[in-house]
Amino acid sequence: MSSSQQINVMVVIDTDQALIDLKNRVSTDPNNPISLGHDCEYMIVTGSRGNVTGQGSWNLGFSANVGDTVCFRGRSVYDNSDAAIVIYNIVPLGGQPQVFNPFHPEVVQRSGAAMPDANTENGIPATHQPASFTSLSATVRNKGTEAYRVYFGLYLLDDKGETQNLKSYCCWDPTVTVA
Repeated sequence: MSSSQQINVMVVIDTDQALIDLKNRVSTDPNNPISLGHDCEYMIVTGSRGNVTGQGSWNLGFSANVGDTVCFRGRSVYDNSDAAIVIYNIVPLGGQPQVFNPFHPEVVQRSGAAMPDANTENGIPATHQPASFTSLSATVRNKGTEAYRVYFGLYLLDDKGETQNLKSYCCWDPTVTVA
């Protein structure tokens, strides 16, 4: 029996505030994103082996063992239905990782994901539709504190309200403590 555990971190971006922070700056180069302040990012963790600090903030602390897997997932405050975000990279600011091994993308495809039924008054019972779910995952290398750069694409609806197009590549620098 494996002693490792999965810890999930949900990143929620307030895209309205992110647009204010961008101040009309944009980057269409994923290697050169626009750095944002700390007023539009929120992280929520589940599966911690103990106390969590900074829940709902940009600065997060949680308990994990070496070898545990940590999965970061991201959504806009609109649940990606209006403005959307896609996290595409997480790297340590110091260069060499100290707390986590390198992050890599994981995609899970479900053939029957539960979705609200648009043809009922309250959305239930849910319908089952194909859907993909993505995370950036890494194993815990060491306990400690490290600053990271989290990269994400910010997408806005077109004038027809159907297609989400890239507005800018962005990033921010949260600090994560694993105890």
